[in-house]
Amino acid sequence: MANTLWCVDVTENVLSDGSTNYVWEFFNVGGQKHLDFPMPDLSAAGYFHNQAAKTERITLTASDSTAIGGDLGSWAFNRNVNNLNTTGMPLYSYFTQDSVIALAKKEGGHGVYFVKDDANSIVSNAYAEKLHLQKAGEIILSAKELNNRLGVQKESDGVNLTFKSKFTQNALKDGTFFAEQVRESDLRGTGLSTSDSLQYVYLYKMNGTDTTAFLKVDTSYTNSNKTHLAFKWDDKVIKDRFNKTTTTIHDSLKFSELKGQYMFLFTYRPSVDSINVYVKQATWLKNPATSPNFSAADTTRKANVRAYAADVVVGSDYVLSVDSNNVLTRPQNTWITFGGAMSCSASDNNRVTKESGLYVIYNKDRKKVLAGRIDENGANYRWVELSQQNPEHMPAYQWLVLKNRENSAESTLTLINREFKGKATNVQLYKDGTAGRFSISTTSSSPATFGADEVFDFDQITDSATIKNEHLGYGYYSKDDVTVAQYKFNYLNTLNMDRWLNTREKDSILWAAEDAGAFNFKFGKEATYGVDVDDAILDKISGLAQLKRATYVIYMDQDTLLANGDNRYAVGEIAQADSFYFKENNCIEGEHYYAIIKSYNEGILNDTKKGGISDIGDELTLKVEDLGEVRTSAFAIKEYDTPLYRSFNKAVLGENEDNSTDSLLFREAFRENEYLMDEHNKTFMHKDVDYAGIWTVDKGQNKIGFRIDTARMYCDAGSRIKPQYLLSVANVVVEAKACTEPSGHRDINNNETDKWGCVHGTRGFIYGKYMVSYQDSVDANGGKAAKKALPFLDNINGYTRVGFEPAIVTGDSLIFLVGEFETMPVEELNVNTILKTYADKKITSDYVKVLGKGMSNAHHNYTWSFRYINPLEAVGVSKESKENAFLIESDGATDIAPKTGVWMKQQNGCLVLTEPTATFDKAVTGTDGALIFNAYQKSDNEEMATDNEAIATSEVTIITQQGAVRIANAEGKKVVITNILGQTVANTVITSSDAVIAAPQGVVVVAVEGEEAVKAIVK
Repeated sequence: MANTLWCVDVTENVLSDGSTNYVWEFFNVGGQKHLDFPMPDLSAAGYFHNQAAKTERITLTASDSTAIGGDLGSWAFNRNVNNLNTTGMPLYSYFTQDSVIALAKKEGGHGVYFVKDDANSIVSNAYAEKLHLQKAGEIILSAKELNNRLGVQKESDGVNLTFKSKFTQNALKDGTFFAEQVRESDLRGTGLSTSDSLQYVYLYKMNGTDTTAFLKVDTSYTNSNKTHLAFKWDDKVIKDRFNKTTTTIHDSLKFSELKGQYMFLFTYRPSVDSINVYVKQATWLKNPATSPNFSAADTTRKANVRAYAADVVVGSDYVLSVDSNNVLTRPQNTWITFGGAMSCSASDNNRVTKESGLYVIYNKDRKKVLAGRIDENGANYRWVELSQQNPEHMPAYQWLVLKNRENSAESTLTLINREFKGKATNVQLYKDGTAGRFSISTTSSSPATFGADEVFDFDQITDSATIKNEHLGYGYYSKDDVTVAQYKFNYLNTLNMDRWLNTREKDSILWAAEDAGAFNFKFGKEATYGVDVDDAILDKISGLAQLKRATYVIYMDQDTLLANGDNRYAVGEIAQADSFYFKENNCIEGEHYYAIIKSYNEGILNDTKKGGISDIGDELTLKVEDLGEVRTSAFAIKEYDTPLYRSFNKAVLGENEDNSTDSLLFREAFRENEYLMDEHNKTFMHKDVDYAGIWTVDKGQNKIGFRIDTARMYCDAGSRIKPQYLLSVANVVVEAKACTEPSGHRDINNNETDKWGCVHGTRGFIYGKYMVSYQDSVDANGGKAAKKALPFLDNINGYTRVGFEPAIVTGDSLIFLVGEFETMPVEELNVNTILKTYADKKITSDYVKVLGKGMSNAHHNYTWSFRYINPLEAVGVSKESKENAFLIESDGATDIAPKTGVWMKQQNGCLVLTEPTATFDKAVTGTDGALIFNAYQKSDNEEMATDNEAIATSEVTIITQQGAVRIANAEGKKVVITNILGQTVANTVITSSDAVIAAPQGVVVVAVEGEEAVKAIVK
C-alpha cells in the first residue's frame, strides 16, 4: 500500500516574461525513492514511430518497462496547483527547448514507458498517460501491514512507533513488538462479526523465538484517583493456570469476558502520516472507591476506545491510557506514526549508496570479484575467484557505478560492466554491505541474480593512469614499435616459468620450448570496445577513457601463425592471415600475461578460438581451443632481447657503459691484421674524394682509430634494438663561448635566447671527417651507369664507395660543411654563420641532419649500425672474439634486421658496399664478400688520424706545421710537449702571443697550462 503513496514537492518559477511555471518532484513513501528515470538514448534505433500521433514509443527494457533511478526527475505537470483532483494531465520532462518525453502506460499491459512529442502537443497526445493526484483516505492496518510497516521492511523486524508527546509511561514504547491477526473464533462473545477478524490484532513481545507477553488495556489504573486505565504487557495470558505450561492467547482467552481488552485496531491516514489506535473493549469501575470487584453491575464497558495521552499531573509528562469519554468525532490527542518510515524524506532505513566512479566489486571474504570471464565472453557474470590476477588491469572485472540521483545519500545505483556492458539498474545498497536482489542484463537468456544474501565490498579505482588508460586490458604494441621490434611469448606455468613459444627443428608446430622463438607482429585494426563513454558518463567519472584494442597478425620469420588441420597452431604460408587479440588474464609481480584470442571483425565472437597449452603430458603444443574452454592459457609478451646489433657499452670489453664517445679500432675478423682506415691504396684514390679503406696496420701508418658517437639510441623500441652511430676521424673539439653582454640576447633569427645561443657568442661543436655512404651522391649524379657518378663507385655499374666528408656536430645536429665552409680553417668556423648561410641558400634540409629523437629508425647514409653475425652467441661474451663479430650495416629492405641489405664489403681490394639485393644469410657466411669485423679499444700504440692544420682548445690555438708546433694566445703560460713514448720534447713558458716550438715528425702531445692536453701530428 505504501508504494502507492507519493510525497509531492512543487517549486514555482517566475520567468523573465512574467509567466509562471511549476517544477514537480515526487517521492515514493513505500519505496523511499524519487520518481526519476535514466534519460533514454533518443538517437538509438528501434523506436516505433506513429506518424499520426507524431509519437515515438521508446522501449527501455525487454518488458517495455522503464527502470526507476536516474537523472530525469524534474517534471512538468498540472499548472492548477490548487485543484489537483481535476482532469488528468500528462507527466513530462523537456529534453530540448520544445521537445518532451512523457510517461505512458504500455498498451495491453502494465509496464511503464515513454512517449516523445512536441511540448505544445503532449497534453493532447493519445499515448501519454493522464494522471491526477488524490488525497489518500484512512485505512485499517492488518497484522502484516503493521509488521512490515506497509511494505518498507521485513515482517521479522517488528513494530516501533513514534509519539509526538513525551511520556513517562507508555507500553507501546517499551521496545519492539509484533502483531498477530485475531482469529474468527476469538470473536465469539465480543459482539463482533466474523469479518472483523481481518481488522483487529493482538500485540506481543518476543525474546528470541519465544513469545513473552501480550498487550492489554488493564482494569487497573495509572493514577491514584483511578481515572486512567493502564496499558500493560501480560505474561500470564500465555501460561496455563493449572499446569503452568505454555498455551496460546487464543486458548487462554477463549472464555474470558475481558478478551476484547487484548484486541487492538490500527488505522492510518497516509496524507498526514498519522496512526490511530483503538482497543476493542475497555472496562471501568463505576465507583472505584466502593466497588473493587469487576462484576457486570459494578463496571462500565465501552467498545472501540481510542488511545489517549493522559496528563496525570498537570504540567508533567503524559502516560498512555484510553479516552474514557470516547467521543469518536474528537481526534486522538497524541500524534503517532511509524517512526519516519512513511515520511516525505528518506528515513533511517539502512539504505546507503556509493559515489559515481569505477569500482571492483568483491564478495564478503574478498577472495572473489563480480566479473565476466574470458570463456563466457560477457554471456554471464559470476563471482570469480582471483588467481594471480589484478582486477584493476582487467575491464571485464571492473564496473561503472553510477548514482541515479547524485545528491542523494541513499541513491540507487546503475552498475555497468566496463568491458561487456552488462547492466544492473536500480541496485540499492545497505549499511551491512548487502544489496537488494538484482540481475544483470546479459547476452544469455538466463542472467545470474545477485544480492539479498550476498555481501559486497566496493573498491573504487582512483589511480588516474588506470582510469585514463585507453588500452587497458589488452596488449598494445604501436604501429611504429611492431615495425622494428621482435617479441617472445613466455608461457605461464607455475611449475616451470621458463617455457617459451617456439618451433622444433624441421617442424612448424608451436610448442612450449626451453628456448624462445622470435616473433614479429603486423598491426591490424584498432577499434573501440566496452562501455561507450559519452558526456553523461564523463560527468560522473571524470577522465574515464574510451577503451580501445588492436589486432595483430603474428609472424615467425616470413611465416604466419595459423591453425593447421590437426587443430594446432603452426607457422606457414597462408593467403588470408588470422588476426589475434592479446587479452590480459593474469598478472604476477607486475608482469602481464595474455590470452591469444582470434579476432573477428574487430570483435570477439562467443564461438571464436584461442591458443591453449595442456599441462597434462609432455606434448606442450599450442592447440586451437574453443573460447568456451574454462581453462585459459596465458603468455607474457616481451621484447625479444637477444641483441641483433652491437652496442658499444660493455664494461667487460673496456667500453663506456654510459655510451659516451669512445675510440675504437675495427679489425676484419678473418683477414689477418687488416683494419678499417683511410684509403691508402693509390689505385683506389681520387683527388676530390676521401675514401675509407681496409688494409694492414703498416699500410695505414698506424692511423686506424675511429671516434664513435651515438647518433640514435634508446629513443624508442627501434633504437634500443638497432643503435645508430657516427664514425669520424680528424676530430677537433671547439668549446662554446657565451655572449658577454648582460642582456638582450638574440639568436640568428632575431629570436630571444640566452647568452649561449646569442649571435655574439660562439656555439661549441665537434669537427671531424665523418664516414658516409656515397649512395646519395651516386643517385644525384645519374646512377651507377653514369660516368659522372664514377668518383663514388669502384667502377661503372659497380659498387658504391664509402668515404669521409667534413662536418660538425653541435647539439642534436650533424652539419655537413659545403661551399666556403668545406675548406675553412676550423678556428674560423661559426655555427650561427653556417646555419644562416644554408637557410639563405635554402639548402638546410640537404646538409643539416637531425640526430637523436628527431631521427627515424630508417638507415641513413651518414650513420652506421653493427649487425651481429650470431646474436645468441654474442650474449654474455667477456672478450672480443668471433662470437660477437658483426657486419657494418648501411641500408636494408627493412629498417631493422633486414634479410636483404647493404653492408661493407671488399671488392678486389677496394672498400665498397654490397648491392641492396645481398642477403644477410650469405653475408654471415662470407660468400658475397661482406666484411666481418670485431671492435677493439685503441691502445697507446695506435693513433687517431688528424690531418687538419689547427686544433682549437678554449682560446688557445695549437697549429702543427712542418717540423714545429705553433701556439697562439698562450702568452705567459707553461707548455709541455711530449712524443708518443712519453719523452719530453719541450718544456717552456711562452713569452709571446704567437710562439713556434720545434717538434719531431709524428704524433705529439701538447699540454698548455690550464688547458686540456691534445694530440697533434707534426709533418
